[in-house]
Formats: sequence, structure tokens, C-alpha cells
Amino acid sequence: MNPKRFVARCNAIEFVSQETSSARAYIVALVLALLAAAGFLSTTWYRNSVQSPKAGHPLDLMDYFVRVEGGRFVVGPECSLMYVSGWNQWETVEAASGVLRLYGASLPPNITGQELIRRKLQKAKEVGFNVVRAWANPVSLGYTLMEAPGVYNEQIFRGLDFFLDEARKAGVRVILSLFDNWQEAGGIPHFQTMLNLSGHEDFFFEQDAWHLYTNHVKAILTRQNSINGRHYKDDPTIFSWELINEPRCQGCPSFVLQTWITSMASYIKAVDKNHLVTVGEEGFFSNQTPQQYANPGGSGSWAGDQGQNFKADHSSEYIDYAGIHMWIQNWEDATPEFAHRWLHEHIRQARELGKPLIMSEFGAWGSSKRLIEERDKWYKVVYDALLEDAKQAGPVQGGLFWQWFGQDQKAPEEEGDLPGGIFGVFESDTSFDIARNFTAEIQRINEEYKFGGSCHYSDNQKAKPVHQCKNTWVRGIPGSGYEGVDCNINVNECARGIDDCDENAACIDTSPGFVCVCHAGFKGNGRSCTPNPAEMQSIRESFRSQGPGQLACREGTLVPYKPGLPGYMYDGTISDRDQPVMYDTSTMAVTPEQCMVACRMVGDDCNSFSYDAQQMLCSLHLTDSVDICPQPPSYCVAIRGEPYECSQFETYFDVTKFSEQDIKHQEIKKRQVQGSTLQAYLDAKSNI
Repeated sequence: MNPKRFVARCNAIEFVSQETSSARAYIVALVLALLAAAGFLSTTWYRNSVQSPKAGHPLDLMDYFVRVEGGRFVVGPECSLMYVSGWNQWETVEAASGVLRLYGASLPPNITGQELIRRKLQKAKEVGFNVVRAWANPVSLGYTLMEAPGVYNEQIFRGLDFFLDEARKAGVRVILSLFDNWQEAGGIPHFQTMLNLSGHEDFFFEQDAWHLYTNHVKAILTRQNSINGRHYKDDPTIFSWELINEPRCQGCPSFVLQTWITSMASYIKAVDKNHLVTVGEEGFFSNQTPQQYANPGGSGSWAGDQGQNFKADHSSEYIDYAGIHMWIQNWEDATPEFAHRWLHEHIRQARELGKPLIMSEFGAWGSSKRLIEERDKWYKVVYDALLEDAKQAGPVQGGLFWQWFGQDQKAPEEEGDLPGGIFGVFESDTSFDIARNFTAEIQRINEEYKFGGSCHYSDNQKAKPVHQCKNTWVRGIPGSGYEGVDCNINVNECARGIDDCDENAACIDTSPGFVCVCHAGFKGNGRSCTPNPAEMQSIRESFRSQGPGQLACREGTLVPYKPGLPGYMYDGTISDRDQPVMYDTSTMAVTPEQCMVACRMVGDDCNSFSYDAQQMLCSLHLTDSVDICPQPPSYCVAIRGEPYECSQFETYFDVTKFSEQDIKHQEIKKRQVQGSTLQAYLDAKSNI
């Protein structure tokens, strides 16, 4: 009998058995251990029934780099299994940098981007997710890591530092995609602009593009984290590097991508000997191979003409594991037959490669109740197939869904009426429950089974301790005060949401530390604020509005929105905080009542505010007139080409700051204004 086949069968039986006597478990473990010692178990694992950590010396596996041994992800000196489950995170660097707006999914009300990142990572730890896949650069226009060849935005880089450090604290590893095929902000289109390339495919041919890519990669790999002092190449929080997200070289012979992949992966390995490397592609099969039948659309489809060839692309000695994507609707093949052949063929070829396989990105649309029900079915199809192969000790070792929305995040209006839009998955969704159940099974494998091969470990597979500035912490709050190798970088506790101010107080950043100030309508020391009902009632009764669309004819002088006011949020991309940055509007979502409080806190310089109910933002004003001119809604045109209502203003007046005569003779006048964006769209459409 083939010992490996015998062991694989034993593993499958052992995995599904819920009750095994301790004596039998010991005998099975002993036999399998002997087989492992004889070299027969180099590609499998067995139940971890006789292993226990040394008393008083628990291992923190986050200090160890993930590696591949015998076709398995393992970590630590005892080769603990590292099957993965988690999610994809869009606009990660933007949120972690503390930008004021996110576009793929809005910031939740009263939450900064850095706070969103920290909360989500902590929640991931609770759920059991152990890996998040993200981009090493912003993906939204307006935010760029590399501003010009060799020139980097330090504040954006610090956002990536923050994300990696928070992931470390939460015990969540990161698959970091170094580049992108699609995005202007940090991908091939960006390089096309900087290098004046004539076409997208030139990126994979031109020497200048290769040179700029390797320099860019080196800048990331050798980056020293400004928070904990670790260089990225020495940080085990990073699970692996992806060369590029979804590389496409349309019409190119498959050897073009293969050559690029091998060259870039070998370069990374020369700079960074600690981390795993993978490609980041969807996993299409060339139309020149028999496996083309498994592509979306089947043999001869568009997918086979994208320059990819799954097995060959992952065959390089510098590529440690295989990853694939799966988008049934985007690829226009939402059939069970496609799902089966796509999964089956990749599992078969990964087995031939002898490398682990991850479903590193998959998703389905959820912009309606019907589509959410369909999404649940697809999630179950994918997760069941992955888990079935994993339980049989096959090459599959995890999956990451797209994408997780935090509580109260909202997709753009153009994606439909549901908060999650096309792609968002909330914790309250049944799709999330399916991912959670898969995660529990993955945890079970990691906790109950032990790698069955020869475990090769060396001391350099453990990272050095991180640097912390505990002596600068404010009131003992971890991460406050100062950070950095020399403990000389001021932490903005307000932006990170680690302050201890009351929820009804403003956090104002200082250097070092912060101060807390209760909002109008509340009283206390800022760390504790109790309602002042009489003052709050007075504020509410003082402001009046004629309703949506009723905007002041003359809004008057714009009052700067400054720190300390409800709705103010610090912009983390601004480095110089010696002088407080003030804005024309609130910088986070607010309610009309919060704008009333803000106007009252300004004092005599504010007697009105204009509120946008769609954007949930307000601007403060000092005006000499209470006359109203109706304002029609403003329209925006979505990327997909359809207009949608994106702004609806109204003005609130503080009647205590106007004479009774002014209020009594308030007029409603005509305003000759039309939604120009909508009209331009309609005019263009009528001319087609």
C-alpha cells in the first residue's frame, strides 16, 4: 500500500470522527509520527493530540514568518498549520492614512478611517479571521503613494505603517498586493502616465517599466515602519507579497507574463528572504492549452486571451503558492457548471504543482434581496468546495471573500438602494454567517492537526521585538503620546480614536497628548460630559428651517470649521499640524442637531448653517438676511453613466440672533438655478 495514500485516508477518517478514544488517538498519532520520521508524510498532517505548549512559555506565532513546508503553510518552530480564512479590504491605505472621505464604502458616522481599521481588525480577531488581503497603495484618485518616480508621500506610507501595526496587534496577517493592474492611483495606468507608455501591455515589455517597478517594490520592502521600527521585509505580520493584482496582458503570448513573473519574483526573493511570494492573478488558462475549457465562457473565450496561464505562471521556484479569483457575474458565467470546472481544474493543477492554493478573492453581487440570496448560494458552493479539499489534505488551504463592510458603512448611491451596494457584506448578512462557519472549520484544522512532515526551523524565522514608546503614553493609553524608533513622532489620538474623551465631547490634538472639551448642551471635564437639558432644549428651539431645498438667498460669510466642533475630523494626510487645519464644512457626517451645537459653540460669529441631507455635512455662516430661495437638488453622474441625486441643501437660522422684524418678514424668492450636471447629462443624451 502506498503509505501516503494510506495516511491521507486516515486523515480524512480522523477528521470527520467526532469521538475517538484517547488510547486510539495516541496510537494513531504515534504511527503517523513514525511515518513522518520515515519521510512519508511530507505533504500531509495528522491530529495534534499529543502536542502541548511548554508550561509558562506560550508561543506567540505572530512573531514567526509563515513558510511553506511539504506543500503546507506552517508557522513557528513546531510547524503549526496555517490554513487561512479572511477577507479582502478595499481603500485600506486611504482609511489607515486618515483621509476624510472613502468612496468605495463611506466612513461610518463619527468614525475616523484609522478607527475603522482598528475596530475591523479587532472584530476580525473575534470572528476568527486570520488573514486580510489588501493593497500596498491607495486605489482612489487623489491619493498616491508614489507621486513621481522615486518620490513617496510620507503620510500615505505612515498609513500603511499604521495598518500593519494594527494588524500585528490584532493577530491578523496581511497578504499585501504590491501593485495593481487597474487603478490609476497605484497601478499600471499610473506608470503609463509617468513613463509615457503607449499602451497598457507595454508595462510588461518596457525596460523602464521593469526598472521603476523593482525600485518601487524595493522602497516598500525596505520601508521601516514609523510606528514599531520593523522593516517590512522583517515583519511577519505580512503573510506574503503579491506581485500584482490581476495582471492582464491582452493578446500577449503566455510566456510574456511568465517571464515578467519569474523576473520580479526572483528580485523580491533577493531583497526579502523571509516572506512568501505569489502572483495575484485570476488564474485564467491560455487558449493554447487543454485547460481552457475551465475558463469563464469555456474554450476559446476572452479569458484565455489575457496573457495568463495558471499552472505555468505559478511554476517558478520563486513563487511559493498559487492564488486564484472567482467572479461569476463580472465574468458573465454565473452557472454551477462553471463554478465546478473552475474550482476542480485549479485544485487538480495545484496538486500537480505541489503548492498550496488559496481562493484569494471571490465575490458575488448583492445589490438586491434576490441577489443576496443568490450570493449566499455561491458563497456556499465556493466554501464547501474549498473545505472539502482541505479536509482531504488537498492543496486548498483557505479562502478570502470580497468584501467586508464595517457597521454603518455605505456604498455609493449609484450602486443601488441597499447600504452594501453591489459588493458589500455586513456582519448581519447571511453571507457573513457562511464565511464565519467556514472560518470555524479552518480554525479547527489549525488547532487540532499537526504538520506531518519534517519540520525545518531556524532562529532567523522569528522576528525581532517591536519598538514601543510606553513611557510617553498619556494616562496609560496604549499607543498614545509619541511613537517611532526615537519616540519623537507625535500621535494624533483624536484621529486614531484612542482618546478617552466622552462621546459628547470634542477631542483636540496637542503635542503630546490631547484635550477633551464638552459640546454645548453638555457639562463636565471632557472625559465625562453630562447633559444640560435646559441648554440643549434652548439650542433646538433656536434654530428653524423651511425644509429640504430651502436655502438662504445670501448665505453670507463662511465660518471656518475648526477643531473642537462636532463634525470636525483631522485629515491624516496633512503632515504639518503646528497650526490647526480649518475647513469650509464639517469633515465627517453630522446631524442637524450637531450643526446647531457647532454654530452655538462658535458664538456671535455664527447665526446660520446650511445642511446637506444627502452628504450629511454642514457649513457654518454669518448672514444678514433670512430670505429663502428654493434650491433644486444637485445631481452627479455615476461612473456607470446614470445621474443620481447627490446633494439636497437647506438653511437653518438661529432666530435668537435676528430681530423679530427680520423673522416676520422672511421672504421666499425665486432662484434661477438648475441642476447643471443633470441638465448636461440630459442634453448629451438627447443628442445621441
